[in-house]
Amino acid sequence: MAGFESRRIQAAIESAARAWTRRVDTIETHDGDKVWLEQVACNLCGSRAFEPLYRKRDTRFETSDHAFQVGVCGRCGLGYLNPRPARQSMDAFYPTTFFSDRDSPKRRRRYEQELALLPPRVTRLLDVGCANGDFAARVAARGIEVEGLEVAQSASNRHGLVIHGGWQTVPDASFDCVTAWAVLEHLHDPMEVLRHVARVLRPGGCFVFLVPNFASPASREMRLEDTPRHLYFYTPETSARYLQAVGLQLDSVRMDTEIYARGHRGYLNYRVRRALGREFRPCDRRKPLRGFERGEIGLAELLWAWPCDQLDRALAPAITRYFLRRDRHDSMIVVGRKPASS
Repeated sequence: MAGFESRRIQAAIESAARAWTRRVDTIETHDGDKVWLEQVACNLCGSRAFEPLYRKRDTRFETSDHAFQVGVCGRCGLGYLNPRPARQSMDAFYPTTFFSDRDSPKRRRRYEQELALLPPRVTRLLDVGCANGDFAARVAARGIEVEGLEVAQSASNRHGLVIHGGWQTVPDASFDCVTAWAVLEHLHDPMEVLRHVARVLRPGGCFVFLVPNFASPASREMRLEDTPRHLYFYTPETSARYLQAVGLQLDSVRMDTEIYARGHRGYLNYRVRRALGREFRPCDRRKPLRGFERGEIGLAELLWAWPCDQLDRALAPAITRYFLRRDRHDSMIVVGRKPASS
């Protein structure tokens, strides 16, 4: 009993620590939106021992010139953005184009690959971060009862599904499978969401989620994370700790080579630039000739960057296989399960 009480007190302390936030600054987007930045503690263990690794701007939508700081918890190793945009400011970094290609041919291939990963005998499924409901609609077409959950205001329910705007309307123990495809990295409080996942799962039910792998060179060295939309960065170890913290068991971790995998195309370019003391930018991953045409690089740089890029193209499959064997691929699929006796 004393041991249980000690664990309960420790859990309460860590929960209070995780809830700690402090507003530290404001920035302005290119559209003129004022964005609050907040400093936070580790969402997994509650520690404030944040260790900076690198800074990166929004290179995808170029919403702001601010370089956001990516680092790790010195206690448990969880990666996260700190300081980060406050929750109420995040719409400024999600333009409507973020949801605009959800039914493209590329996306449709991804949905089929995701469907193939569902466990057998699923009867009721909740898709967290369902966007416009395109994947959920394909689940429904398989004869599975499906609902979605989406908090983004810019998403639409174009398939007429049941889509919850928050967890308060999702009943306990109501699904035997919950999915989250490239969602957990976007959350302000992943621990809270995982607690809800554990709550709404039936005993024996499973949670299938896909996240970038922060143990990969693509994420940690090449800096390909989608900041500031990606707020948390996971490894197999921290993913397992999250599941354990909410009472779920780790079933499996597998490296994803098909769904959201970027591969390690550009890794040789990165190593060469680093050896030359040059900054590596996402646009340097490939096509230096296009960069020259756009005025992003000069002729002198093109003369060595172009042959380097051709060698990179030839070696990329071998480099990707190398990191796959070491569980350092850039994206991973994690499966957790609720104990049947719970």
